[in-house]
Amino acid sequence: MSSLLCVVMIGHGTFSLSVAIWQRPPNALFVFALSLTACFFVSQLMLSECTTAACRVVLVLFDLGGEANLPTWFSSSCWLLMAILSLFAARRQDMKNLRLGWVIVALIAVYISVDETAMLHETFGGAIGSRIVGGAPLGIFHWQVYGVLAVCGSMIVLAPFAYRLPAAVRNRLILAACVFILAALGMETIEAKFFIPDPQMNPDMIDPSNWVRMLRTTVEELGEMIAIIIAISAVIVYLLVPASINERRTT
Repeated sequence: MSSLLCVVMIGHGTFSLSVAIWQRPPNALFVFALSLTACFFVSQLMLSECTTAACRVVLVLFDLGGEANLPTWFSSSCWLLMAILSLFAARRQDMKNLRLGWVIVALIAVYISVDETAMLHETFGGAIGSRIVGGAPLGIFHWQVYGVLAVCGSMIVLAPFAYRLPAAVRNRLILAACVFILAALGMETIEAKFFIPDPQMNPDMIDPSNWVRMLRTTVEELGEMIAIIIAISAVIVYLLVPASINERRTT
């Protein structure tokens, strides 16, 4: 596949970032995400046959809903890549308002990258959400209150920045945000409905390999992966757009 040369303007000089960028860079990430999903399905279908310790390790390694495994590493790495690309985007833009917007996007990406491994939304976010609602049962996880507030705040702060972006970049970022919100908050709401501490009240929760859990986990985790891949493609498009076009959009 043909490659492109990405030249990034930094400061008063020119820093040539000689990176072989595929014509469609997110394709490789998308294929990897689908591969992880396929491995998750295969491992779950083989759960009843898995009796050795080594086999159990493989199950944990590809569990989309698990932590400290390959899917978590992949998602965290993608968000970190998004942060790095956003910083490059900030450095190539002279307009202060767009530069600040990219920096904010980078900070959000770094936070989510850390959250993928440290589960900040479940611990820190859960404590904040519980405090806001006074511990009252809402039928959803308490961290979702924190999540909704974080999403609304981010949308308000980044709205002027998004408006000034080239349409191709703005549309991709909006699509990525919508997919991520639906996968993370939307599917977690469904998860809360399924999550009952007493498994006798919900037989489907007894067997972790059941199709309900597999499909629910796949939609949520794969949706989040697709969202960040779309976002990465948006920043790459922005980096490849001539600076003169970006500047005209801000006027």
